[in-house]
Amino acid sequence: MPEEKQQHHASSRAEAASSARAHAPQFPDKYYQDPLGLDRYVVQEKLLFEWRAPSRIERSRSGSEQTQIILIILFCILVTVLLGELVVAVVFAALAMLYFVLMTSKPLYLDCSITTLGVKVGEKYYFWQDISQFWFESRGKSRVMYLRVVFPHLHTLRLIIHEPDEAEIQTQMGNYLLYKKPQQSASEKFLKTISEKLPIDLEFLQL
Repeated sequence: MPEEKQQHHASSRAEAASSARAHAPQFPDKYYQDPLGLDRYVVQEKLLFEWRAPSRIERSRSGSEQTQIILIILFCILVTVLLGELVVAVVFAALAMLYFVLMTSKPLYLDCSITTLGVKVGEKYYFWQDISQFWFESRGKSRVMYLRVVFPHLHTLRLIIHEPDEAEIQTQMGNYLLYKKPQQSASEKFLKTISEKLPIDLEFLQL
C-alpha cells in the first residue's frame, strides 16, 4: 500500500507539472542572451519596425565630374611627390583607389530593424544603452538616419531609410533615444566643407 500511494503521488505531481507547462505563456520572440553567461535576467526581444536599404548612396557622375576628380587626385599626388612626402603620396593613392572602388561598385543591401533591444543591422546589434541620440539628414535624393554610438568607441552610424517610413522610424526610435543632431566635430566640419567645394564625396571617410 505505501508503494501504491507513493506511485500515485508521483503520478499526480507529473500530471500537475505537465499541466503547468501546457498552460505556461508561450514566447515566440527571441531572447537576449547574457554575454556573461549568468541567469540574472532575461529581456524579451520584440520587433518594432524593419526595412531593407542599400549600404550607401549610389551616385551617377558625368564624364566631366569624373575627369575633375581624377585631375584633383593626380595633382595632390604630384605635389606630395615633389615635396618628398612619399608616404603621404602613397596614402593619397590608396584613398583614391578606395574611393573609386566604392563609387563604381554596386552597394550591398542591408536588413535593418528596430527592436526592444536596440537597432539591428544585418546580424550586428547596436543596443540602446550604447547609443546617445539620432537624427535625419538629406543626402542627394536619399534620406539618411544617423546614430551617435558612444560604446565601445565614439562613432556615427549611417542608415539609409525610405522617406515614407521616416515618421514611423522617428516614433519608434524616439521611445528610446534623444532626437537631436549633435554639434559637428572639427573633422566632420572639414570634410563637409571639402565635399561642398569639390566634386568628391568624402562622407565615406567620416566615422
